Amino acid sequence: MTRDEAERLTRENEVLKKDNAELQRRLTRLEASHETERAVTRAAAKASSGTQSTNKHSSRTFTAEESFDNETLYQAIKARLMTEAPALLRVLVDRPELEVSIERRVIEAEGASTLGRVARLIRAEFLTDSRRFSEILRELERTGTRVNNKSLSVALSELVVSGFLTKESVDRYRAVPDMTVRIVEAA
Repeated sequence: MTRDEAERLTRENEVLKKDNAELQRRLTRLEASHETERAVTRAAAKASSGTQSTNKHSSRTFTAEESFDNETLYQAIKARLMTEAPALLRVLVDRPELEVSIERRVIEAEGASTLGRVARLIRAEFLTDSRRFSEILRELERTGTRVNNKSLSVALSELVVSGFLTKESVDRYRAVPDMTVRIVEAA
């Protein structure tokens, strides 16, 4: 394993660790939210089943066991607030959240095609730094047959649209850091 490969794997590992930690946080929030909703529903059901209509606010008698159950008391108060003064709780509940789903696109290309040869340059980390169109063209010519400018332009554009490269300026391209290039040897 080369030093560059080790560094790339270390970077990839860090990204995966961050993604995993974020997923853990989201799962914990979802579980807590779900449990709170269940508790509110239970408390509301308990409160409505044991209610007596003596005045405009409902009153209920509690057993000795129930009067020491702080969680049930809290959920009952919260359920009542949600019914009588939802604006007070809305401040606590509203939190913006942005969720982005990323779909990994796979492109298959013949190794000798312009697209396949550019993919090999990406795999060889030639495009880790921003490169000019002319530099990419020279590297392809250095490592194989001459490439038509138009076919290279089409291949680069396709890789930009597919999310494998970014177009840094009019004629500069760079590989996207967290994508994977896999070279499959033909049998």
